[in-house]
Amino acid sequence: MLHKALLSSPKEFRVSIGTQTYCTASVNKSSAMPGDLVTVTVRSNTGYGNVKVAVSTSVEVAKVNETTFMFVMPFTDVVVNASASALDFRINVSKTGQGTVTVKSLAKYGEVVTVTASPSKGYELSSVTASGVTLSGSGDTRTFKMPAKDVTVNVTFEVVYKITIARANDDGDS
Repeated sequence: MLHKALLSSPKEFRVSIGTQTYCTASVNKSSAMPGDLVTVTVRSNTGYGNVKVAVSTSVEVAKVNETTFMFVMPFTDVVVNASASALDFRINVSKTGQGTVTVKSLAKYGEVVTVTASPSKGYELSSVTASGVTLSGSGDTRTFKMPAKDVTVNVTFEVVYKITIARANDDGDS
């Protein structure tokens, strides 16, 4: 049986923001009546997505779109927690000449990526560049930190020419 005082002056409960991992969460109400809809808006940090929202006391949360979530306010104070995870971005390779380029095809934002370029016999590594990143390293190996966008690695192998010069000696033999 509900107490008559609760029916005549219903109580609002607090809605607060708790843990925010790789994102920023906000709510449309700092307090709400039981049964009210509360909207949670989440903005992921650069390079992060796949947002998850949880509300304390096992409240069911509905995902409206990638950044908006809703729940029905229960008869208790709640804490809203949100998290995002690092997104994968594509690594494409453009190669000129003969040789192999070894690099993963996907990497998470912030991950250190290693590119290994091995020239075929008769070729040498001429250049390694990449779009929008700074490469470190030398020889056949380069590294870069994965940005929040796809990257194209450009590798050029050039033919090594060997020229042999023969000189004729005094008796006409070379």
